[in-house]
Amino acid sequence: MSRRASRLRSHLWRQLHIQGLLRGQAPTTRFVVISTIRSGSTMLVDLIDGHPAAECFYELFHIHPDAIPFAKQGYELLATSAAALDLRRRDPWAFLQRYVWAPVHRSGTRAVGFKLHYAQARQDSWWHEDTYAGMWHACGIPPLYGDRDHDLWQHLRQDRDVRIVHLIRTNILASMVSSQTAQRTASWGDQASGGYRSSDDIRVRIEPDHLRHALQQQQRFQGEIDSWFADHPLLTLTYEDLVGQRQQQLDRVFDFLGLERREIVPSTRKLRTTSLRESILNVDELAAACRDVLPPERFEAFLQE
Repeated sequence: MSRRASRLRSHLWRQLHIQGLLRGQAPTTRFVVISTIRSGSTMLVDLIDGHPAAECFYELFHIHPDAIPFAKQGYELLATSAAALDLRRRDPWAFLQRYVWAPVHRSGTRAVGFKLHYAQARQDSWWHEDTYAGMWHACGIPPLYGDRDHDLWQHLRQDRDVRIVHLIRTNILASMVSSQTAQRTASWGDQASGGYRSSDDIRVRIEPDHLRHALQQQQRFQGEIDSWFADHPLLTLTYEDLVGQRQQQLDRVFDFLGLERREIVPSTRKLRTTSLRESILNVDELAAACRDVLPPERFEAFLQE
């Protein structure tokens, strides 16, 4: 069977299930991977999706308004469907019930989820404030979805059966360098806009105020997740542990999702190949300017990555 024929068959199968003409598999476990940009979330989604009993979608609430990045065979036409796009904007929770957590999945699927960044699909917009807005210029300011009656985060907080996988990148400095590197190479990840290009020898400048704001923002976002989902099944892991102890951390994730442990090899790769110290043009300036919010020993520890 040709690739085109295979895609058409997958599309027709998916549409029959979405329209309710055929019944597929409903997930026994619904989950969300919550993180921020340049945190290793694409790698984690890729690893989870590699499990034969799991489906993990990309950023369904990505800022681009004209396409939904399902990034799965059979969803190609649905990704640009006017009806699906309108439902995602008006009522994100209903969108999930119809297209993601409905009985439309292949036989044997047990866990179904998607990736959600801290600032996506939210009604409150405190990160638009001047203090934080500079950190979002890389991706633009996210649009608001629906209205307060259809706030996705409120629904997630109220539905305590949804499992939350919270991925944190402890090294905020590395995350900022990664963001600037991705901008300059147009390389955001396998499912994101732009293709991979070499990022060797790219050096960036980090404004001290941006680092200060990023630390404040990180603390605020992570505090919200801990508070909002305290009564949910909640698994917190770090990018650093996922990279350094990949299979051990993946076993934790699969246990948490009620899946059999499997060895999965990631398809993503790290953009930066030089050391963090070599990648930053103004290391000494940053260390001096942020000494009050980032102690020298912690700053030095960041540079060791």
